[in-house]
Amino acid sequence: MRLNVDYRFTLEFSAPVSRHAFMLMLKPRNTPFQELISYTLDPLGLEITDGFGNTSLFGSINAPHERFIVALNALIEWKGNYHETD
Repeated sequence: MRLNVDYRFTLEFSAPVSRHAFMLMLKPRNTPFQELISYTLDPLGLEITDGFGNTSLFGSINAPHERFIVALNALIEWKGNYHETD
């Protein structure tokens, strides 16, 4: 089964901010139960994957802004049921 994930959030500030650094952990990872077919994330940044397969996206916005918008789209192939075993 294929799953299409659309995720969007907006962070609004009470006053303009600048030199805004961010780290996002939104990229679905491949497991025995799911395969990431396609993935887009806005904003862009530097992606780093840790030893567990988790991807973090680092970036910054230097210009003054009053809102921060993140948009993710991913297509995932779900390969079956996940069951914990003893």
